[in-house]
Amino acid sequence: MIPLGPRINLFGAPAFYKSITESTMEDLALLALENYPSGTLVMAGFQSAGKGQMGRKWEGESGLNLAFSFLLRERFALPPSLLWGLAVSQYLDTLGVNSQIKWPNDVLVKGEKISGILVHRRGDVTITGIGLNVKQREFPLDLRRPATSLWLQGITLEPLEILEGLLKEIQYVMNLSEPRRFVQDRLWCLGEPISLSVTEGVTVVGILKGLGDQGQALLETIDGPREVFSGETP
Repeated sequence: MIPLGPRINLFGAPAFYKSITESTMEDLALLALENYPSGTLVMAGFQSAGKGQMGRKWEGESGLNLAFSFLLRERFALPPSLLWGLAVSQYLDTLGVNSQIKWPNDVLVKGEKISGILVHRRGDVTITGIGLNVKQREFPLDLRRPATSLWLQGITLEPLEILEGLLKEIQYVMNLSEPRRFVQDRLWCLGEPISLSVTEGVTVVGILKGLGDQGQALLETIDGPREVFSGETP
């Protein structure tokens, strides 16, 4: 692993780059065992076994997108996937790209996926993986949801430039006293009908009313109010 420059860091912790790796999250898991500090980060040019929600493969072409993971030892009131979704969305604001947070772990631009976030808890360590489509121009046709990239939105930046700005937003979000309302304001389908898959073969349908104190989706269903703590939207 190659150390990144001094401008790329989260709370002053070490940051590394690998041109190719199986998974930056697995790289971080090993560094966590060596007691690397909170904020330690690994960025990759390409992940051969990058994962998304429900163990799905994260699709990305080599060298064209931002893929990185970081470890934290802090705990948060909201699920980290929502917090970092807020950070990504706020960073996109700085580029003039409007986005929404799709509960619980994606960021959409005009209904198309531009970023995905995966979080694993291992003991006292939270490891987060973030993928952001940067320069990719074409995507597989069989994706569950159409994808887009910054290039397709008219933004031409390098992944390392984006990482520097995004880390500032992550640190800003970590210091928010009430992040829930900021996340809620950016929710995709807020006030609209939504379908949530909560377990295999079980789907909850209702109007998305907002977020609870623990980041759960609040739905108004035909049977009354319903709180969903884990699941996914199509």
